[in-house]
Amino acid sequence: MIRFSQKQYPEIIGTDYFNSMKRSVHFFLLTLMIASCSVLHRTPGNQSPKIKFSELDYGICKTTTVYQEHMENSPSGNYSQSTGFKLLEQTDKIPGKIGQEFGIEYILRSGITTDILIEQVWIFPGTITDDQGKKFKELRYSVSKPTNERTYSVYTLEKDFEVVKGTWTYQMFYKGKKIYERKFYVE
Repeated sequence: MIRFSQKQYPEIIGTDYFNSMKRSVHFFLLTLMIASCSVLHRTPGNQSPKIKFSELDYGICKTTTVYQEHMENSPSGNYSQSTGFKLLEQTDKIPGKIGQEFGIEYILRSGITTDILIEQVWIFPGTITDDQGKKFKELRYSVSKPTNERTYSVYTLEKDFEVVKGTWTYQMFYKGKKIYERKFYVE
């Protein structure tokens, strides 16, 4: 910032001009402060952003797992973080085989770019019984997703007992409201 005073340049800047500049600077700072308060009011901590789901692709895909952790309520017992969603074929018909990945790529559009908490649900065509005898009708979990960026949700058939033929339903909820549903048919 360049600072100068009237004493440095008395012949250039008159008293009226200098006082007018001070008032302009004060007005500008007050306006900036008010504008900052209105922006702070719209942050996700104070107000939930409105979300519009936009489907980009769906079907058979491939991803690269970068992190995996134990997930108690999952038939496979795993939850994976992955990168590099690549759609191999846009289809709702999925071959029922170990290692098969399928899912959707989408954007959660919002006036605010932030991470939001969504609930994802995979509803199975029938009851899945894992290798320890635990039964699953669905997989339901919450995850943080970015707004205004491409992201995806994928299911991988990891174990024999997960290869259940029939209609698999993926649902997404935001603040308890369903914002998306897609059906896949595992053959």
